[in-house]
Amino acid sequence: MRDNTLIGGATPVGERTVDLADITSPLLCVVADNDHICPPAAASPVVDLVSSDTTRLVRIPAGHIGLIISRTASKIILPALVDWLTSDLQGAS
Repeated sequence: MRDNTLIGGATPVGERTVDLADITSPLLCVVADNDHICPPAAASPVVDLVSSDTTRLVRIPAGHIGLIISRTASKIILPALVDWLTSDLQGAS
């Protein structure tokens, strides 16, 4: 986002202003260490900016595309997603 408006809680969406602190639902943030489209330094802070009691940050040694379609993804991301869905979300209900 231009001017970091999302981080600053000032992103206009239609008639509203979006603020990450308003998010209270469980959050899983998956970050690719070699991502040049959404670098880790841009994606990781979101975990600390939401108001959710249930957050998890998972990092994977891959690029933007490799995050989903790679051997590493099937070994790290998919099991982490299943674990988050079965444990973190169960605890949040």
